[in-house]
Amino acid sequence: MIDELSPNLQSHLISSIHPALLLIHEKKLEGVEPNVCLKDAYDVFATALTNDGQNLTQSDLKEKIPAWVLRWAVRNHWLGLPWSLLEVGAVSESKSFVTFGDCQTSKEAKADILKRLASRIARWEAQVLEDAANGSVKPAEDAVSIITTDAPDRRAQTDAFIEQVFQTTGEHITRTHIWKVAGYKEASQFERWQQNKGRVTQRAHKKFTSILATNPEKFVGWLKQLKLLK
Repeated sequence: MIDELSPNLQSHLISSIHPALLLIHEKKLEGVEPNVCLKDAYDVFATALTNDGQNLTQSDLKEKIPAWVLRWAVRNHWLGLPWSLLEVGAVSESKSFVTFGDCQTSKEAKADILKRLASRIARWEAQVLEDAANGSVKPAEDAVSIITTDAPDRRAQTDAFIEQVFQTTGEHITRTHIWKVAGYKEASQFERWQQNKGRVTQRAHKKFTSILATNPEKFVGWLKQLKLLK
């Protein structure tokens, strides 16, 4: 078990979060300032939740994610703090300990990590407000599984689109091109959508369906604009 990460994180999120955190840890070992690494780690968690179709709440931004960052930082000795500073998944009897996300920690440690992450939290709060103003953030009912017994074979549809692009433009594209054009940084939403199982948001469903109906030449144009094709 990866004990640097919360046991409440789903396995498909861990598979994208953990490698990214290891890269940040390498930078920390090379001498990058702790606060820079902490903010980068915050971005990793927030981005993973966003890419998974979750709408970030104030509790996520100011409690859950900072607590995950603190857990990782303490476990990997970024701040020189002992592991005993965290009571994970249990209520500490110490009056100086407070609930923080999905763990218990000292009031001082909570205040310190929130101070270190203040600018990054503010940036994500602003992003959430901007997304809401632009209509990018959907109501909670959007975050539901799009699973139906009579759904078309989405993998076959994807294969057909890839072949259509090649026959029309001569360009060899992959599934990665499709989910990157859709705006995702990792493939989990697209993979679940193709398999017609697991948690897929309405927004992801609409994006992937729309892309597979796109004119091949237009799609290739998007790839070149994004510098995904030469």
